[in-house]
Amino acid sequence: MSKKQIIRDYFQAWLKPNIEVIKSIFDKNATYSECYGPIYRNKKEIISWFEKWNKQGKAIAWPIEKILINENTCIVEWHFKCNYQKK
Repeated sequence: MSKKQIIRDYFQAWLKPNIEVIKSIFDKNATYSECYGPIYRNKKEIISWFEKWNKQGKAIAWPIEKILINENTCIVEWHFKCNYQKK
């Protein structure tokens, strides 16, 4: 699977939500850094964050504007809309 497809699948996993996609795309030693500060340091933490977030929120729209890939670095420009904690 291409890196672009993995990124697209990840975004779709939040819109569904689909924990199986999250489980399949992250390595056990993965690190995920949020744009606003939090860092999840392994697959278990990433899965826990996904499950907890989706109990309190719902991703409504997450269009990808641009994907740039250079070897092992991926940069994604996107817009995100959600309902979180009924807000």
